[in-house]
Amino acid sequence: MTNLFREQEGVYRSLHPTHSIAAYGHRALEYVSKDDTVITECVSTPCQWDGCFGSLYDEDATILMLGTPLTTVTFIHSIEERLALPGKLVKEPRLIQVIDREGKGHNVEVFGHVSGRYHSSYFFYKLEDALFETKAMYEATIGDAKSYVINTRKLYEVVAGILTKDPDILSNDKVIPPHYYEDYL
Repeated sequence: MTNLFREQEGVYRSLHPTHSIAAYGHRALEYVSKDDTVITECVSTPCQWDGCFGSLYDEDATILMLGTPLTTVTFIHSIEERLALPGKLVKEPRLIQVIDREGKGHNVEVFGHVSGRYHSSYFFYKLEDALFETKAMYEATIGDAKSYVINTRKLYEVVAGILTKDPDILSNDKVIPPHYYEDYL
């Protein structure tokens, strides 16, 4: 569905080399241009707070996870980046060429997510109880798809609060204790 949307007339794609966003509407180009800093600064992280993902918070956006699990909520990585949690990004960047909207190539250093068994998104499922209980998220069925509707500001508040108490909680099998998020009920 994402590629079908991206290829529609009037849809703009951000220039981020690994975590691009597509947008449609009267502010679409303005919004996706938030990721243009990857060209001007020639360095990037996957979900920079001042880019498209972090700006979902500023927009008070709602995230719809259509038939996909919590482990794919990329916005949570932007929260980790804003909190500057150690061990979430690789130490050495890789060089990627980004082609701008005029067709010119730019070399960009990208610090990707640490991958493997303890990649934090593997453990995002552990946030489900906290997000439901704090009303940051509710479940909806769209067609036959079990879906999640998530408020980005409430998601930020709850996840940042949990990660402030235990920065490694999304890197292991440890259960998130309810007292980590009781302030957000």
